[in-house]
Amino acid sequence: MPERSRGEEALERRLRALPQWRREKALAYRRPLDRFLCAEAYLLLERALKEQFGLPGPFEFEYGPCGKPFLKGHPGIHFNISHCSRCVCCAVSDRPVGVDVETIQYDPDVAAYAFSDEELSRIRGAVNSGIVEVKETPEAPDTVEVKETPEAPGIVEVIGASGTPGIVETKGAPEAPEIEFTRLWTMKESAWKLTGEGAPADPKAPLPAGIAFRTEIIKERGYVLTWAEMRR
Repeated sequence: MPERSRGEEALERRLRALPQWRREKALAYRRPLDRFLCAEAYLLLERALKEQFGLPGPFEFEYGPCGKPFLKGHPGIHFNISHCSRCVCCAVSDRPVGVDVETIQYDPDVAAYAFSDEELSRIRGAVNSGIVEVKETPEAPDTVEVKETPEAPGIVEVIGASGTPGIVETKGAPEAPEIEFTRLWTMKESAWKLTGEGAPADPKAPLPAGIAFRTEIIKERGYVLTWAEMRR
């Protein structure tokens, strides 16, 4: 009998920990990675509900008219889960919530279909948030030397000819547009999941008013995560 890989063993452990309905859902996926993500998302939800609300699992889901899942028997507790190939995430709250995580990417077809002209402009104009240091160079007093200084991200230092700090309008080095694309896309997805109504007929339409977003960009792991809730 061939030896099983560590990935296969990890998947099997998670499948055994699932309630029957969720196990069947996970096994309906063909790829082992998708089975793993489906199982891990539910187990993460169980842990979050126990930690935040003291609720022991297992849980059953009910579904809204557009397919948004709710906890059966717990109408005052809301959750949302999402996963991509690099991350699984879960949000729990005492009010409606939406969450979306996506691998950092740029899809020109999606951009043309789903983003407004203003959003496309923001994607094309995305700039690096790193620091630049601007100093006058002795060799050319009318020019400046621009150098990245990673020690203090988000600050621009300007030194004038007299040594007195000055003010200058700067633009950072161009950032890969896929980060802004992914950030805006996760905002859309999390907002649509928050409302439970799914994507609108016109995905370029402005998002509903009154939504508070919290976004994390994890460059080193290659994903962006956005959490959406209505403002209190």
